[in-house]
Amino acid sequence: MLKPGGVLFAAGISRFASLLDGLRGTVFEHDAFARIVERDLEDGQHRNETGVADFFTTAYFHPPDELAAEVRESGFALGGLYAVEGPGAFVPDFARRWAEPRSRERLLDLVRRVEREPALLGASPHLLAVGRVPEGSECKLGAWRSPRSSSTASSSSSRRGSAGRSTWTSSSTTC
Repeated sequence: MLKPGGVLFAAGISRFASLLDGLRGTVFEHDAFARIVERDLEDGQHRNETGVADFFTTAYFHPPDELAAEVRESGFALGGLYAVEGPGAFVPDFARRWAEPRSRERLLDLVRRVEREPALLGASPHLLAVGRVPEGSECKLGAWRSPRSSSTASSSSSRRGSAGRSTWTSSSTTC
């Protein structure tokens, strides 16, 4: 249970994570990975049925606005949507730059300036939505389970037709 004013942190994988990660490596040399990314972009269903670990697991990938909407539809006041890595995910020679204090501070300052920029949110492989239980209400969370193990899904998931995605959802969230 979250009390009024309680804070929710909801992490998600960006709809574009596999595309962006694949562009940095060699996985696009495999037709199977290209097909996985095509589906990611189409409907967010990342389905790795190849057994190739480099192609990640089976998961659901959110566009930023959808993750924010799910937080709101669950009764939380959205406090912010953040890019976890943001453009920092694409910095060449990251380890060297991070090891140098001056370079690290510059990098952090620049990334902080754009971590909530709507035009750049999807370019971050991971997203973080922060929500709050509105004052004067309470939020009761039911038993958390995977939609794969139950036919019950949250109302926002059911409306989108994305039941079966491998994110965790509550069958009885009320705020």
